[in-house]
Amino acid sequence: MIQQILVVDPAGPLLLDRTYADNEVDPHIISGFLAAVLPRKKKLGFDLEKINKEMNKNASEYNYFEAVTIKKWIIAGFATNDLYVADLILLLNDIGNIVYSALGAPIGYSMIENTIIDGIIRDIDNLLVARGIRVDSMIQTKDNVYELLKQIYRGKIKINTGINRIIDEVERGNYNKEGLDSIIKAISKIDKKTKRMRKN
Repeated sequence: MIQQILVVDPAGPLLLDRTYADNEVDPHIISGFLAAVLPRKKKLGFDLEKINKEMNKNASEYNYFEAVTIKKWIIAGFATNDLYVADLILLLNDIGNIVYSALGAPIGYSMIENTIIDGIIRDIDNLLVARGIRVDSMIQTKDNVYELLKQIYRGKIKINTGINRIIDEVERGNYNKEGLDSIIKAISKIDKKTKRMRKN
């Protein structure tokens, strides 16, 4: 089972973190480490094989880590032992090609349109489905809705845009009535807050 996929710009930023199951690893720490080490691998005497071995020393007996560089993008993944290493490496290579097709070579991106990121995420999910690789999409859907609610609350995206994206996530997910009610209440509170701020 895939637990987590990271796409890292070698200049440092974590482009995206696609978490499909419980994983205690902080994606920002991993991406920072990879971005710091890989561009200087010759100077430091490291290569990807050594990094993967070091990372897996601390992995549990049930999961493992692999990272690849594809057209200068760093693509990393955590998976459980029921997914063969060769299959994970092949998957990471294909994800690298998806990212390159959408963005070209990494150039230290700071701002990328949400629609482009959404397209990359959709293509990654479709790839996993096509390969028959098991994921826990429910966890990811909840994470996405939570992140969207935070972005709406902080004024990073317009409320109508956020609501439409939340609806898309909910339609892909498996929410019960209580889960949907809590989302509706949160959006209602955010809406009231933004209306109060406009009046002031």
